[in-house]
Amino acid sequence: MNIKQKTQFKNQLLLIILKTAGLVMLGALGMFYFSRDIEKSVIGSIQKRGQIFTQSRQIENFTRLKSDYEKYQSYFPKLRAALPSREELIVLPSQFETEARAAFVNQTFAFGEEVAAAGTEPQGILFSLNLTATGGRFLDYLDRINDLPYFLAFTQFDMISGQGHGNTSQFLIKGKVYTR
Repeated sequence: MNIKQKTQFKNQLLLIILKTAGLVMLGALGMFYFSRDIEKSVIGSIQKRGQIFTQSRQIENFTRLKSDYEKYQSYFPKLRAALPSREELIVLPSQFETEARAAFVNQTFAFGEEVAAAGTEPQGILFSLNLTATGGRFLDYLDRINDLPYFLAFTQFDMISGQGHGNTSQFLIKGKVYTR
């Protein structure tokens, strides 16, 4: 092997090493490029999987709500009747008066102001009652108005007792009837 051959061999070896290094560099750049693309694709897949999961839960909740709505739909008229509109309360004083006559109680009824809903408490209208009765008849009256189809809350109760057993007492009651 002469010098020319040795030089030629070195050049070919250097060329092979450079070609190999170039291919390795090209492969590394390709892997880097494709790894970023794969990473974006994986992230996109994870996000889509999360969206599918969220939408699946929303569909399940919607289906459950629809089922519950259909199941409880028959109760809606009862709920509407339980909380009457303001206009439907026009009969309330006469219903209280009917119960007062049945219990032999003298009654004066007056509506007060409207009260807006607050927190979980629905809106309503204040009222006041001035009653004259014996204790037993008063309790009978309370039982009777408790059976009326309204939600009532008594906010104030005052009693002026009559003298002696069986005498009439005066009862001053303030309350609220809930409306929708």
